[in-house]
Amino acid sequence: MSRDLIFYVDRTRFDSVRFLVSLSYNKLSESPVPLVFAVGADQRISAAPGPGCRAEPQACEGLTTTDLGTEFSLW
Repeated sequence: MSRDLIFYVDRTRFDSVRFLVSLSYNKLSESPVPLVFAVGADQRISAAPGPGCRAEPQACEGLTTTDLGTEFSLW
């Protein structure tokens, strides 16, 4: 699966655009992991394992996260 996103940025106001993406996923052969939105200490919104994962941790063992970041110059 892939996803394409297009962002329009006013080059007269900004010199660059920085993207930080956090992906959460598990194998299709495993049960889905319930996710909720959470606000971290850095004030970023992220997806986190839901309350059911605290009650049944083994149900959420297959969850994997990957963080990607890049910056694009607008010049």
